[in-house]
Amino acid sequence: MGGITVLWAPGHPDEVRVGLVASRRVGKAVVRNRVKRRLRAALMEIDPASGRDYVIVAGRQVAEAPFLTVVGWLRATLGQR
Repeated sequence: MGGITVLWAPGHPDEVRVGLVASRRVGKAVVRNRVKRRLRAALMEIDPASGRDYVIVAGRQVAEAPFLTVVGWLRATLGQR
């Protein structure tokens, strides 16, 4: 969805674990770190389903898209409204 790919697997029933990936294709270290900070902030806006482990892979679009767009992408990929 947009600039985000989400992979998930069943996890511990009472917790949510999230891994963030921003490859060198996203940009230099400063840009990759900014993208990961934006994804962390977007995750705070939504509540991922517990009992799953997520890996969120960021694309280049996450660095330049408006924050609410990034939140919308996460909601759509995680199946939330």
